[in-house]
Amino acid sequence: MTRRLIGGLTLLLLASGCRDGTTKIAREAADRQARQNEQIARTARESSQATRRLIEEESQARRELLATERQLQEERARLIDSWNDLEARRQAAHSRERTIAAGQTVAAALATLLALSIAWRALAARSPVDLDAACWLLDLHDPAASHVINGPSADLQLPHLQQETNQ
Repeated sequence: MTRRLIGGLTLLLLASGCRDGTTKIAREAADRQARQNEQIARTARESSQATRRLIEEESQARRELLATERQLQEERARLIDSWNDLEARRQAAHSRERTIAAGQTVAAALATLLALSIAWRALAARSPVDLDAACWLLDLHDPAASHVINGPSADLQLPHLQQETNQ
């Protein structure tokens, strides 16, 4: 288009009968205009390419950011799951400890009640106590332990009961 314009101006000047100096100036002006137009077109292409690269780089950066955010969310979810598992295990351990402690307390209370009932029976009923049976109830039915507890005799007779039976 610029070349046509230059060609048209040149023909117009030649047809009008201008001198060579005027024609030369017109050609130089047309050449300058053509160079400027080419430079503007080149600058526009370079600008377009730079803009395209910038858009592609920005798009890539956004994709990477989204991938990083997705990884971060997955890591958070794993941490939350791990925390919940840890809390559940802690609560289960605490519950077991409470159950064991309660069981031990109940066992101690039952053992105390058993010992008190044996003592009450021995003192109140004034009858001999079968320590083998008492040890069996206390889960001490090991013969060696029974011998240590009972001594050589299997029947325990309190001294005041022996005196009453002898009289």
